[in-house]
Amino acid sequence: APSSTGGFLKSVLKKPSKVLTVVLEYDPAETVAKNELEVLSSQLRKCGASAIWTSDVEAARTIASEQEGARGDFPGPCPVILEGVDPAAAAEVGASGAVLEAEDAPGGGGGGDDGGGAEAIWRVRSVEDVTRVVEALGGEDAASDAAFLAESDDPNVLRDIVSSVPRSALTVASVIAMQADDGEVSLPRTVLKPAGCASVLVRNAIVGDAEDVPYVRHACAEMTSKRSGEFNFSGLTGSTNGHFG
Repeated sequence: APSSTGGFLKSVLKKPSKVLTVVLEYDPAETVAKNELEVLSSQLRKCGASAIWTSDVEAARTIASEQEGARGDFPGPCPVILEGVDPAAAAEVGASGAVLEAEDAPGGGGGGDDGGGAEAIWRVRSVEDVTRVVEALGGEDAASDAAFLAESDDPNVLRDIVSSVPRSALTVASVIAMQADDGEVSLPRTVLKPAGCASVLVRNAIVGDAEDVPYVRHACAEMTSKRSGEFNFSGLTGSTNGHFG
């Protein structure tokens, strides 16, 4: 995919209808063969994922290439967001987004592509982090197309972080897959979305086991639906089937 300017991730992940979008983390315990990963990439797109997130550079390359091949199809390609590398390195493998830390915000500029690389998504772990990034980007108006990743183990802190991001920007909130009572679905829908969250990153969504695709299909449907129904494909929870390490 071509490198994106500021606002691309917002255009994909922030829906005018305010329906939550779902970003899936690919983090398998073992390396997956390229042909299998290409099949999985296609399945994730068809399950309703809006983007795919990974820290595996070679996996990002394979997924981005497969997704690009879906251009013109429906559903269309999901952008890839690469964690752990700079925007230039992310763009080299076809990723559309790269994760930057709030403390690195000075000199970031524009909420955009850091000089031609992949678009920045700023990791913020506190309200102070949000303030730091917004100020570094030149204020709320200048940050209107910026993308923020809100992370906290405390749901109340996570809500406060989401609430502090300028409403015109993109806020992606991070949750862990396969929580008891579908907590990764209920928290975004009932608490984070009203606070301004537009998209949800489901950590550990894809770990390389047989439940990956059924779980992803369930999570994507529930995030964007008014229905309720727990994921109970095998009767196991993430703590026992490997989704929690």
